[in-house]
Amino acid sequence: MGLDNGTYLTNMYFITRILYILNIIGQIRIMNHFLGQNDLLWGAQILSDVIRGHDWELTGNFPRVALCDFTIRTLSNIQRYSIQCVLMLNMFNEKIFLFLYWWLIFVGMLTIIDTIKWILNTRIINRRINYFQKFILSIKVEERNIFHQFCNKMIGADGTMLLRMLSANGGVNIFLDFKIIFKELFIQQVLNILWINYLRNSSLRQVMSYKGETASNNSFESIVQINN
Repeated sequence: MGLDNGTYLTNMYFITRILYILNIIGQIRIMNHFLGQNDLLWGAQILSDVIRGHDWELTGNFPRVALCDFTIRTLSNIQRYSIQCVLMLNMFNEKIFLFLYWWLIFVGMLTIIDTIKWILNTRIINRRINYFQKFILSIKVEERNIFHQFCNKMIGADGTMLLRMLSANGGVNIFLDFKIIFKELFIQQVLNILWINYLRNSSLRQVMSYKGETASNNSFESIVQINN
């Protein structure tokens, strides 16, 4: 699930988004079954009929008039009657269910678009690097490779998602401009601290690696001299 490669949070987030989309599809299908509709695009057809002014007598959707059958017992006889009933409530039901249908479609489309956007922002390496470059104060040319490792290994997909979440939802909601500046300063401070620490550790690893190679070369030369 991504515990080892730093993608656990993003995987859980995308699974949750997929469940949201499945929930919307399920609600539309339940509403179709409740209304007796066999076509998932019935909302588009009804909206088209409403815009064109087609009456329910032509479309058959949400009828206003129906035949009601009932029985009356008189002198041990059962009399059956059929009368015309006016279903005024269907005038409101048509608008209510039409609104619910398009609201679910709208929410579903927004969820799909936002999920794709988050996948691109957290999974595409170039997008990560371009996003972090806006906040890092100074990156030297010789530090480019280290910075790429910092974005991919140190921060990773989970770190990118958390920082973007903070950037999108964090801040003090006093004034809009102040909130944006506060969020950017906070993200910049966090990233610069992480970058400086990673750069120091990387330099330390390079020094230790160089010392190890030097020591191994010296020991090899001493062994060669002894053998000679």
